[in-house]
Amino acid sequence: SVGTIMAERLMYFSSFGFTLITAYILLEIRTRYKLQPSTIWICLAIILALYGLRTVTRNEDWLSNDALYAVNLKNHPEGFLTQLYWGTTLIGKNQIDEGKKHLALAQAIYPNNPKLITTFGAIAQQEGRTDEAEQLYKEAISKYNLAIEAYSRLGYLYFTQAKYEEAADNLLTAIRLYPNPPDVSYYARSQIQLKAPEKGIAVIHTYFGYNPDDIELVSALGYSYYIKEDYQTALPYLVRAQTLGNIN
Repeated sequence: SVGTIMAERLMYFSSFGFTLITAYILLEIRTRYKLQPSTIWICLAIILALYGLRTVTRNEDWLSNDALYAVNLKNHPEGFLTQLYWGTTLIGKNQIDEGKKHLALAQAIYPNNPKLITTFGAIAQQEGRTDEAEQLYKEAISKYNLAIEAYSRLGYLYFTQAKYEEAADNLLTAIRLYPNPPDVSYYARSQIQLKAPEKGIAVIHTYFGYNPDDIELVSALGYSYYIKEDYQTALPYLVRAQTLGNIN
């Protein structure tokens, strides 16, 4: 199985084998029935025209995520990822009730999926049910210890609760699995609160070098060096953060 919806872009190499088989069949038909070469060329032209038409019409489905989800929901309502991602998209558009309906359909298909459980946790957190959100994130992690998003969201939840040590631990796990600027930034901010800014600095430099482009990382570096009282190093980062738009 493949991990992306329909995964058409992953089928091109296998289509090469289909092309060879088609060519072999046409050759056999020509040999057996003693057909003229022009007949085979006509067959090939028809095949190319049909597939070309299908490609053009299918391209319209890829104009946006909404268009893609709509056609996939119509053709494959049993698809877990389709229901999950469309439900998540609707919630992101603040269509909460409609989004939850699709998430419920996804849950009926694959109830123990860590991504789905994490999504329910995010909804609970958004609605202020933080204890439930924490348990859902932990449940997702227990089912799949590489659940990056669950670690990330759990770390952010702890940060908002001023549980900085727990926040740093979960964010660091997420970073080691897949470093991204928001997680690294919040990890650095957690370490500032824990009076260990050098740890945040080390993680930023390890994964994003000494001259990152992300405004949050630049800001975190400037403030971390400031807390260390290394003003000479802090100042260029703080000035650059201001240049990038951080007016604080």
